[in-house]
Amino acid sequence: MEVLRRQLLELQEENKALQGVVAASDEREREVKSGRLAMVKERTERLQELIDTTVARNEQLERDYDKLNAHAKQLTATVQGVVTERKELEQELRGVEQEQREPLGQARAAGERRERQATVQTVEGPGGDAR
Repeated sequence: MEVLRRQLLELQEENKALQGVVAASDEREREVKSGRLAMVKERTERLQELIDTTVARNEQLERDYDKLNAHAKQLTATVQGVVTERKELEQELRGVEQEQREPLGQARAAGERRERQATVQTVEGPGGDAR
């Protein structure tokens, strides 16, 4: 019986030692899990900050794009106006050049025709009646 009692005491001591080992192992596991959880939370916060920064930057880029697009439309309208004006000026210039190329006789004849028409209108009056 004494042997059994000693074996029982030894088993109880081993059981206490094993319980201590299990408790230490459980504590270590909790620490590891806690550390992992902290790392996951930290990474989650960092990713959220990056997402927030990216969203804010994207919104700013959209505003900048809208401003640039509006400016581009204004520039396009200005360029179209300048092109139209240039075409009109070129057409006017061609008319002037054509007049300059007319032989002197044709220019005199045209001028004389204009003078005669003015004289006839003065003499006849606007309705064609002679005064």
